[in-house]
Amino acid sequence: MKSRQCILAYGLFAVVAASACGDDDGNSGGGGVSTGLPAAEELSSLSDDDTVQVCSKTAMAFNTFLSTSEIKRIACVEAAANEIAEKSGAELSSSDLPMCKQLSSECLSSDAISEDDLVLEVADETECGDATTSDTFGDCDATIADYERCVGRVLKELRTRFLSVTCDSLRDLEALDEALNGKIDVSNSLECRALKTKCPDVDLTLDASD
Repeated sequence: MKSRQCILAYGLFAVVAASACGDDDGNSGGGGVSTGLPAAEELSSLSDDDTVQVCSKTAMAFNTFLSTSEIKRIACVEAAANEIAEKSGAELSSSDLPMCKQLSSECLSSDAISEDDLVLEVADETECGDATTSDTFGDCDATIADYERCVGRVLKELRTRFLSVTCDSLRDLEALDEALNGKIDVSNSLECRALKTKCPDVDLTLDASD
């Protein structure tokens, strides 16, 4: 099983299109997004080259918001859950917790998952090359700082949801399903307030079914 399959199955990464268009292991994860552009610069005033940079930095942030060790832990939990479900032919339940923990622990201490597969493939940075300011931001006069804060809030929410995937989460499958597949709405968050106010047409509600 490749961890990238687990990651992509999450289904919430329409956020990358919304954002890019309108540890000890070398991958620390958990950060926000830094575009490298002046904080006070308005999105609508960016050059096309600057917009390509915003897109690329955003894609990079989404591809590194989890550390390699975190990705492996999540992948091992999923592998354990899948193995139990396949053998039992039934839905998982709290009675499967001990076995899940044993299998995931064995997975973590082994080389069952290749290091090459412990990567996020959330956004394709190469697709940013054609980004233009007019198509990406239109007349949105929010600043780079507003944008970075809001995208950082989305990344924080995604980290929280991903990291909730543990064997213990099998105790409440409905809650786990909601965490993994439920809607993300950052429109009322403090970090996104400025972006929402200055760019009211920006949709800050993200649905796993999109």
